[in-house]
Amino acid sequence: MLLVAVFVSRTGEVAPGSRTDAGAATGASVGDTPPVLTVSAVSGEALRIPAAGKPTALFFSAAWCQTCVPEAQAWDRIERSFGDRLSVVVIDADPNDTPETLAGFVDLIGEPRYPFVIDSDATVARTYELASLDTTVIIDATGTIVFRDGVPTSEATLRTALEKVGLS
Repeated sequence: MLLVAVFVSRTGEVAPGSRTDAGAATGASVGDTPPVLTVSAVSGEALRIPAAGKPTALFFSAAWCQTCVPEAQAWDRIERSFGDRLSVVVIDADPNDTPETLAGFVDLIGEPRYPFVIDSDATVARTYELASLDTTVIIDATGTIVFRDGVPTSEATLRTALEKVGLS
């Protein structure tokens, strides 16, 4: 049995000594095709990750992550401009967060239309080999990862990355 733990500090950094490479783990790098996951959004809606037949953007954050707010706001603007041609999902990677603590983060963003998932059992984090908050993964309509970063990212960079999936 392989056990993988990711320890993320309140600054979004990976804790010293933690391993996120997991040796045989797959589906985390550009060019990989991660497995399809079904998760529950905070709203109670069942979500398929990646979405079937359209590009999907995953943004990993936490309710307390202040550096995540600008990118979450950028994803809101991007999602509004592409509408149903793009699936955006924000994954709260802190298993201690609750819908109540997440509500404060959502308020800072504005009124985003995209769903939020609290990854309390780290299924999504393990699948995508999460190493830090502010991680973005963009998956094309065929299910292949075409972009990945692990830092706060500007809206312009995100829009350029979306060109790889045919959105401009």
